[in-house]
Amino acid sequence: MIPLQEVVWGAYFGRRYIGAVRSAALPFSLIFGAGAPLATSYYFDVIGNYDGAIQTVAAAKLVAAMMLLAIPRPRRSGTPD
Repeated sequence: MIPLQEVVWGAYFGRRYIGAVRSAALPFSLIFGAGAPLATSYYFDVIGNYDGAIQTVAAAKLVAAMMLLAIPRPRRSGTPD
């Protein structure tokens, strides 16, 4: 997944700014990536199954996909509209 992120970020924001983009996004990625298994296991301990946790993760991924699709592509200087 990480190589795909680098390609997408490089193509979207340009290679010149990939370091700034990574430094802004990586903390969120790490927190959610490390916190999701903990939250899921806590949910299982309280409820007794994974159904709601899996549905919540699926809903969050759908919302994230819609948000990504709604982001306008940044304009590069010197290019016409």
